[in-house]
Amino acid sequence: MLKISKMADYAVVILSTLASDQNVIRTTSQIAESAALPEPTASKILKILVRCGLVNSTRGIGGGYKLAKAVEGITMKDIITAIDGPIAITSCASDEKEDGCNILSSCSVRGRWTPINSAIKNLLQDITLEDMILDAGCCTPQIKEKENVHGCH
Repeated sequence: MLKISKMADYAVVILSTLASDQNVIRTTSQIAESAALPEPTASKILKILVRCGLVNSTRGIGGGYKLAKAVEGITMKDIITAIDGPIAITSCASDEKEDGCNILSSCSVRGRWTPINSAIKNLLQDITLEDMILDAGCCTPQIKEKENVHGCH
C-alpha cells in the first residue's frame, strides 16, 4: 500500500488549523485541541514545520505559531517532505543515493519507477494547502460548524 505517514497527515491537519485564521498566533495547546491531536504530537510536528520554514514561532508571552507562508504557497510536497523526507516509491527512484537497492545491477525494471515517482512528486507539488482546505471543506473550524462535520477523517 502506498500512503503517507500519520505524522504527515497530522501536519496537514495542523497547517489547516493554522490556515483558518492566518493572522492569529496560536499556542501548541490551542492547535492540538483544534486538530484533535495529543499535545506532544502537535509539538513534535510544529517543531519540524518551523525548522522547514512552513511555520513561524514566537517565544514568550503571547507567543505561539502561525503559517510562515500563504496557503497557496505551501504544497503537499513541501509538507510530506518536511515530515517524511524525500518522496520515493522505491529505493532506485530515491534522490538519496545512500538509499541503495541490493538488486540494482540485475534489476529488469531498473529506471522504470523514476517516471512514476516524478509524476507523484509533480502532482504533490501542484496541490497546495489552499486546495486541501477548499476541497476537504471540513478542516477549518468555521466550515465544521456550518456543516456540522466532525473531523476530516
